Amino acid sequence: MDFAPLVEQKRRTIQELETEIATPSLFENPKRAREVMREHSQIKRLLDDWAALKKSEKELEENRELSASSDSDLAELQLPNSSLGKASRRVGENGAICSSAARTARRSGRNHGDSRRSRR
Repeated sequence: MDFAPLVEQKRRTIQELETEIATPSLFENPKRAREVMREHSQIKRLLDDWAALKKSEKELEENRELSASSDSDLAELQLPNSSLGKASRRVGENGAICSSAARTARRSGRNHGDSRRSRR
């Protein structure tokens, strides 16, 4: 599944939330302020997980390129406890986190609509 459109949408949403958070009048309504801050926190975690996944994928690709080299000193990179093995595990773990977060975000959007726009 291509998560790029969802990530871009979340980046735009977090920018909108940050603009709203910067508005002092937001905190005149404590309930709304809590909702906005909670949504901001959830999206920030999702974007942080996405960045970690992308970093791990890049490291994995670089390590694969190195391990495919004919240099015998690099052969050890193919061992399970090598940086390649560790990077592979991180990509799997981060991918699972991002997939779970994306499912939660989609469910949240379906169940609650876009609360930010409906209250403006």
